[in-house]
Amino acid sequence: MKQFDSIVCIAQTSWSGDFQKAVVQLMTELSARHRVLFVDYLYTLKDFVSGRNDMKAGEILFGNPLTKIENGSGEDLYVWTPPLMLPINWLSSKPHDQLLQLNTGHLLGRLRSVMKRLNMHRPLVINAFNPVVGLPMLGKLNECATIYYCFDEITTAGDWMSRHGARYEDPYLRRVDAVVTTSETLRQDKSRLQPQTYCVKNGANFDLFNTTRQLAQQHPPEKPVVGYLGSADNRVNIDLMAYCVRTMPDVEFQFIGEVHEPQLPERLGKFSNVTFIPPINPLNCLHYWRSGA
Repeated sequence: MKQFDSIVCIAQTSWSGDFQKAVVQLMTELSARHRVLFVDYLYTLKDFVSGRNDMKAGEILFGNPLTKIENGSGEDLYVWTPPLMLPINWLSSKPHDQLLQLNTGHLLGRLRSVMKRLNMHRPLVINAFNPVVGLPMLGKLNECATIYYCFDEITTAGDWMSRHGARYEDPYLRRVDAVVTTSETLRQDKSRLQPQTYCVKNGANFDLFNTTRQLAQQHPPEKPVVGYLGSADNRVNIDLMAYCVRTMPDVEFQFIGEVHEPQLPERLGKFSNVTFIPPINPLNCLHYWRSGA
């Protein structure tokens, strides 16, 4: 790979939030040796009108959208909030593709200005599961190479990506320099179109989980607990969960995280041994355990 002077990450997820994200952890680790610019989630006008709760509207409209993250050591790490995009995911293919050019052109113009300001001229681009934006951006940032970080199966990723993502991913796979997946199944699938595909499985924050486990041992639950940690969507087998909940009344079932499938609370919320717990910021989870909430 040719020499690069920085890393630009185009992400499908936001930097901040109430749960740890693999791409955020990766960029933090990479910033120990490289200058990193993280392009935050591409908020749309629809997000702004609907009042999406994690949208930094003040920064987008009035403030400085470029933030330097204090990571303790190493190189510089920046998070840049892009301008508002047009909401086009709901459109059919032809109008979607036409307006996508408008969105990416607007994004590229502003991004180049930020890169120039940060003296980033020859970046390594890491696209984190956003081939829809990644494909029209290929070769537009004077990048030395592009790596596609594929951490999910795009055909089952929900309407937010599967509607147009699947038809963009195949040509994107063929044109990127390499692909990194988070499972062996994904590696085998994506390597059909891109031979330079590698599997790097997700890790875990051992200290955080181990400390929480020790606290739980000091205050053990009254009943056995079956826990689900993460976003709960249409990939959860609701019939199977309902059967387990109904036939094991002596077990407490806890769903911790965002719930994107309405039928989950509708069908399972009526059982006394089911609890839905909102996302908890990792920095606050120890306080959650100590308080007994």
